[in-house]
Amino acid sequence: MTDEKTGCISVDGKKVAFLADVWDGNNKGLYKSLYYYDLESKKAQKLLSDGRIVEIVGWTSNNEIIFYESMRDVDFKSPATAELFYFNITENRKYSIEGTELDWSFSISPDGSKALLIGVNTRIYDFTTKSTTPIDIGVWSDSSKKYASLTDEGLIIFNTEDGSKKTIDYIARENHMQRLVWYKNKVYIIVFAPSVSMNSYKGGDTDYGTVTATFNGKNPTVRYLDMKPGDVAEIHVTVTSKINSSSIFITLIEPHTKTYAILEGPSKMDQYIYNNSVTAGWSKTYIWKVSPDGGEIDVYAPIDVQVEFSNHEESYMINDGEFRRNVYFTIANPYIVNK
Repeated sequence: MTDEKTGCISVDGKKVAFLADVWDGNNKGLYKSLYYYDLESKKAQKLLSDGRIVEIVGWTSNNEIIFYESMRDVDFKSPATAELFYFNITENRKYSIEGTELDWSFSISPDGSKALLIGVNTRIYDFTTKSTTPIDIGVWSDSSKKYASLTDEGLIIFNTEDGSKKTIDYIARENHMQRLVWYKNKVYIIVFAPSVSMNSYKGGDTDYGTVTATFNGKNPTVRYLDMKPGDVAEIHVTVTSKINSSSIFITLIEPHTKTYAILEGPSKMDQYIYNNSVTAGWSKTYIWKVSPDGGEIDVYAPIDVQVEFSNHEESYMINDGEFRRNVYFTIANPYIVNK
């Protein structure tokens, strides 16, 4: 029977390589043989049947089938290892790619002419010249003629035809994910900013009171803006009570960094403001002016606000969590740059 998980169509779309189980009751037992099926002639042909093939991983542009082959003897007496090989149908010959154990990551260029071998010594293997070139982990262009990777040096564009490379200055931002994507022969860097506080970018409305905020006059949806040391931002937080006999705690919070200086405001960062025995309809706006002090750069530095409403209408309500309402959200998530 065939193994659907190990089937693979050729680059030109005219052939399919697959493994089929074969039984040898005298020696090997159940083992896999390598076949290919020609979609035009509708004929299948056996290529190898030594019982060592464990997985087909792709085709080259020269009609060569790439596969992993186990180095363990069929009698299971030798240690288990696996290496990459490829079989040239035209030459009826098998080639090995040394140093490609099964735990390596492996990808074929879109045109099937080369392979990226990701491991201890990441490199590009050329199926035509049978040569390897050291390279950093990255992605192929659609044409397979270029290869891009992000390194400590910056963005590296490697020309797979002549071996030249171009370095573009780029400093990766800490604590975020990034991905390289090729489109119409251009490479783009997609940046995924880290998640911030739960309920971020929303105001708060409870049955005890409401909280709204602005950052430089904008509602609390200010994400991923840049600030540099010396820049000043103005934060407004408005708190309104809906109940009588209420106490309210207001705290401006810097949850992940300690980079802001409070230039003006009713409290320091992470220090609460307390209002006792307010009545229904009471409302107040608190204003802070903050600025990055330069102590931390190339980081996201969110600014959050936390407000706690407590109902003291009856004495038994004091210190009872059932009669408290908490509001917590992110006002802004600036990225601190050094320029």
